Amino acid sequence: MNLPYNLTENKSFKKFRYILTVITATLIGIMICFNTVSVIQNSKFFHFGIYGLLLVIGGLFIFSAVRKRESIFKFLSVLTISIFIGYLFYFIAERLNIIDKINSFNSLKEIILKTGNFGRLVFLIINVLQVVLLPIPGVVSIAVGTILYGPWQALILSTSGIVIGSIMAFLIGRKFGFPLACWIFSKELIIKYQKILGNKTGILLFLMFVLPFFPDDMLCVLAGLTDISFKKFAIITLTARAISVFIVAILASGKIIPFTGWGIVVWLILGVTLLIAGILGFINRKKLKTKVSALFKK
Repeated sequence: MNLPYNLTENKSFKKFRYILTVITATLIGIMICFNTVSVIQNSKFFHFGIYGLLLVIGGLFIFSAVRKRESIFKFLSVLTISIFIGYLFYFIAERLNIIDKINSFNSLKEIILKTGNFGRLVFLIINVLQVVLLPIPGVVSIAVGTILYGPWQALILSTSGIVIGSIMAFLIGRKFGFPLACWIFSKELIIKYQKILGNKTGILLFLMFVLPFFPDDMLCVLAGLTDISFKKFAIITLTARAISVFIVAILASGKIIPFTGWGIVVWLILGVTLLIAGILGFINRKKLKTKVSALFKK
């Protein structure tokens, strides 16, 4: 696999880190200000708890940025942005008196469906962010979308969001290069998947995107480090993501395996099988790693 970028060049990476620092610090400041107002007006335990949490996060973030404790810095940056998104939704819901109306999942579903296209846009954005930022498994967001909007709308919205997020991750890798990829995922992991991909980037990317358990977000960034063209990556991503989302959406809809009657037994069997397979895979992970690497090199 050819890497057409100077791996020792890190000016772009430093710029990215600076931008992330400014964004994270700004979001912490905004949330502290808004929560201060909420504490003064409402004096609810929830707001006091969030206020204390934000002060702790702010202090730790300053410490990690100044002392260059990268692992803490990365964690707090993602945590801050995730809290901000959640806090934004809560703030809007509270101002619209939606929270008091939620007393069951069906009432929540009804409220979301009443938002119409705005709700669909929010769902699409969540799918974009779960690729590039939010630690939400794609299976979870697709399943939720299927419950809310049905399998076909979930297929279109989830595929669109995941493809947009994948392209963004690809462009991040292409723009900021190897140093950023190593900073996000660790150098060892990046080198490991570089060796696995070898010179068969296109074929293996397609297979890894379709099959579960591969780090899709990392693969998108890693693809940006290779000489694969943007057009080829976009085609691979669109095709592979559509297939994987379709499978999850159809299964989550309960049309193939229902969530009642005999379907419960089948789901239990599948769950136990996957659990056993996961345990055996973890125990024999070194042997599996060797066999998979040898298979991909053929």
